[in-house]
Order: sequence, then structure tokens, then C-alpha cells
Amino acid sequence: MLDPGNKGKKCDLLLDLADALRLGGQAQRALDGELSEAYSLAESMDDRARASRACTSAIRGLRFSGNFTPALWAGSQAALWIERADRYAEEGTLARAWADASMGQTRYITGVLTGQPGLVSEAVRLFSRALELARGLGDPETFWFVTWVWLFLATAPQHDKERQRLAEEFETRSRAGVSEATLGQALAVIGSVLLQSGQRQGAEECFAELKAIAERSRQGNLLVFSMACDALVATLDGRLDDAIVLGRQIQALGEELGFSTFGVTYELMAARTALTYVGKFEELDRLAGLVKYGRTELLLAHLHRDSEAMAVLDELIASRAGLEPSEDETAAFSDMRSLEAAILVGHRKAAEFLVRRIAHSGLHTTDLSNGLTCPSRHLGAAAAFLGRHDEARAYYEEALDMATRLRFRPEIALTRLELAELLLAHYPDEKAEATEHLDFAIRELREMKMQPALDRALKQRENLKA
Repeated sequence: MLDPGNKGKKCDLLLDLADALRLGGQAQRALDGELSEAYSLAESMDDRARASRACTSAIRGLRFSGNFTPALWAGSQAALWIERADRYAEEGTLARAWADASMGQTRYITGVLTGQPGLVSEAVRLFSRALELARGLGDPETFWFVTWVWLFLATAPQHDKERQRLAEEFETRSRAGVSEATLGQALAVIGSVLLQSGQRQGAEECFAELKAIAERSRQGNLLVFSMACDALVATLDGRLDDAIVLGRQIQALGEELGFSTFGVTYELMAARTALTYVGKFEELDRLAGLVKYGRTELLLAHLHRDSEAMAVLDELIASRAGLEPSEDETAAFSDMRSLEAAILVGHRKAAEFLVRRIAHSGLHTTDLSNGLTCPSRHLGAAAAFLGRHDEARAYYEEALDMATRLRFRPEIALTRLELAELLLAHYPDEKAEATEHLDFAIRELREMKMQPALDRALKQRENLKA
């Protein structure tokens, strides 16, 4: 009012207001209004620094706009702001780290959704560049942001050791200078990585810290992330009904807060494993259809749509032909899902390829957002399917050890069932051990209401009686 011609001052005020709106839960308003106006003012003054700040603020706002889903990062609004951020970010700056991480996320999601491994590899290179830059610049907010993006998406087997090292570093790193929004998101991913490396206690401590932040801030996205982590712990404990209920509560919260797609996406993430264990594949299919990218070859196999699952697996093999393992950035959890599908539909070539890919990953579990399971159990099933029975037995024993240390109740039961099946089919002298495993599995599967596996176990028990 006192100096209406001062564009620079007006731009700064708009940028400050946009930051306040984001922290106050009104990120979408800032994106639609204040940030667009601030960016236009900066462009009219040819002020690269202010334009870059507007873009960085927009990237941060996109993450809390209420629709933080893969579809968001493939959408036009995100693409516009990220293109602008890339244009104005100077080399060696914090803005460059934010721009590189966000460009990487867009390329990663586009590459996954369209089956372009080259885009995924390019994305991980951008994450790594952003991570190196953020570490050197020493800004806590940027470093935590870039780290959680890298941990969330750089999930190919060749990164396992670095992911574990980074998660352990950030588990104990000072939180000073980090916003609750960024810290909360990071804690969910750090906890998930710790769990994958066999550290359940550390994971649950991260989830507890996230819950405290979410309840204090009442930030909708963080509340959803915290509930998803609660569902993960419920799944580990075999409280599968609780995990499914938490998924529904996540969807309801999303509806209440006005971001239904986000809510359904995280319902699928939270409840996917529990729904699979109890055999509710039609419900999984419904949720996958709502988010438009969740229908995987594994779900197709569970729905007995074998020819469609086989076609997806054929495409997977073809798209990665000639790609060096060190350059293949396909997520470990995605390969694990594909391996399980290959076994279910009898795709021998895919199974052989995927076993080579993930046999030495060292993962105790897969991750929070894409289905929690024990990799060694599936490697055992693959070895049995391929006729390598001693190898299968070794994998099952490894899986049983890992699942026991993690107190992963459903996987303990499933591993003992599959080990019993292997012993009964190929080690006739060890019928007593097989029977012990089978009886244990039947009791546990019945208690957890894991009907598909229970039916298999009961059939084996009937065969023994015959």
C-alpha cells in the first residue's frame, strides 16, 4: 500500500506468505495463487534469484498439496514448476539440489509407468548428484529432503549397502534446522530402510518419532504416513485385520481432507500385504484400479489372469535385455513382485532372470510402500520351481532365520509351510520335520485368517493322512 511500485518487496512478501501457507496446511492455495504471482513478478524484473526461490518453494509445496502421489509428479503442474526450477537454479546452489531431486523424481515415475529403464537410470543419477551437492552445502533442510528422496527411489539391489549406511547415519543425525514436514517424510523412509536391513527396533523408533510429529503438527500427509507405518507394524505382528482397517481409515482421512487420490494410494500401500495374505484379491484389484498404476503382474497372477501376467513378464525381460546389472535401476521390490508372479504362472525364463538379479541383495524384507515380504522365501520358492532343491532348502532356512529375528509372524508361517512342502516332495526321510513345520503353519495361518495358504496347508495334511 505504501510503495505499490516496489515489485521486489511485493515478491518477497508473496514468497514469505507462500511459505507460511504451506506450513499451515494450505500448500495448494499457495501454488495456485501467491507462488504464481511471485514467479510472474520475478520474471518481469528479470530476477533469477527470486524466480528460483519461487520454484523451490513450489516444489516443497507440491509435496504437501494434498495429492502427493506418483500421478502428481507426472502431471502438468509439477512438470511446469520443475522445468522452471531447472531453468533458474544456478550450479552449486541449494536450488540446484532441489531441482535435480525433483527432476529425478519425475523421470523415475515416468520411466516406471511407461517401462523405460533408461529414464529410471537417468533419474537415479540426478538423485545422486543432488545428494552429493546437498551434503557439501550443509543446509539441513535440503540435505534431509534429498536424502529421503534418494532412499525412497534409489532402491535397486546395487544400492542396498549405501541405503543402509545412509539410513543409519540419519537415524541419529541432529534434527536441528529441519522442518517437521521434511523430517516426518524422511523418518517413514528411514524406518523402512532400517527394517529392510533387519533392524526392527530402529525402524519402530523412527515410526514413533514420526507419529509424535504428525500428532503435534496435525499435518494431513504426515498423519497418513504415520498410519501407513502403523499398518506395516500390524502386518509384521500378524494383526492383518488391523492393517486392513488402518488402510480404510487412511482412505477416509484422505476424503475428509480433500485429497482422495492420495488417501486411496496410501490405503493400497498400507493394506496391500495384509489383503494379499488373507486372499482379498478383488479388493486389491479395486484399489489398484482407483489409483490407475497399482495393477501389477503379481496381482494379475493372483486373479488367475495368467496370460496377462505372462505378457507383462515377457515385456520385462525384453525391456532389460543387454542392460548391465550395475546400470539396471529397477527397484528390488519390483523384481521381487515379478519373481513371485513368475512362480505363480510358471514363467521359467523370468524366474531365472530375476533370481540372478536379486539373489545377493541382502534384504531382510521388501519396503513399506510396495508390499512387505521376505525375499529369501521367494528365492526358495524360485529355486524349488527351477528344480534346485538343496538351494531352495538353504533359502528357506535363511528366510526362517530372518523372519524370526524380525518377528515377522506371517512370513514365519509361510516359510514353514513352503519348507514342509519341499521336504515332503523331495526329502522323504525327513517326514517328521516336515510334519512339525506343517502343523505349526496350520495353527498360525488359521489364527491369522490367511485362507489361501491355510487351504494349501490343510491339503498337504490330508495327503499325509492318505
